[in-house]
Amino acid sequence: MLGQLGRTDLTTDDRLHFHFALGKAFEDSADYVRSFEHYAEGNRLRRSVVDYDADELTDRVRRSKQL
Repeated sequence: MLGQLGRTDLTTDDRLHFHFALGKAFEDSADYVRSFEHYAEGNRLRRSVVDYDADELTDRVRRSKQL
């Protein structure tokens, strides 16, 4: 999986899944530092493709409750 991360043709989605898989693999082998690095990178990539705004969601929930 580490070799796959060197590919230039991976989509962001593919790349983040490799990072999460590596995070789990390193976690299972008790290499927690490397595990966290891959989980952190997977989450960074996920945030780059997910359109999420906490304030917007809070406002939407507030308006839904009023309705």
